[in-house]
Amino acid sequence: MRILALAAFAVVCAVAPAWADVHTNPAAKISVDVPKPWKLAGGGNTMVASDPKEEAAISMVVTDTDDPKKALELLDKQMGSQVKDSKLEQPTKIDVNGLQAIMIKGTATMNGKKVGIMILAIMTPINKIMDVMAVVEDAKFEAHKKEVTGILMSIKPAK
Repeated sequence: MRILALAAFAVVCAVAPAWADVHTNPAAKISVDVPKPWKLAGGGNTMVASDPKEEAAISMVVTDTDDPKKALELLDKQMGSQVKDSKLEQPTKIDVNGLQAIMIKGTATMNGKKVGIMILAIMTPINKIMDVMAVVEDAKFEAHKKEVTGILMSIKPAK
């Protein structure tokens, strides 16, 4: 499965890539590396990064809860109208640069296109969960694997 390959590739991307800019989210006290050609929108509790062609996107939403289950339920409600036919694997606990997280991988249909999705519920330094959802068109997965994995694995406490 392509999403599994994305997760495995994450191990390789432990260092911030030179091709990315570091963005800090003061609300969550985290930072994230976003590739220079990508667009970054939002601020405060919500940030969305997308590649210039919008074939891949990552949303990051700081919730008001410290309960991963509640945070994932909020994400499900927010994405329910856009994500169809989702098939999700069982959640696994992971560590993202010292931040505890729950990861869920899967596939879905979004805007009529098959996509791979990866969802992270990350405990931020402010003890609130940040829901992160990466979506990549299946047909464009290989083109964006390095960028998406680099972004996800760059999330860390802000300095």
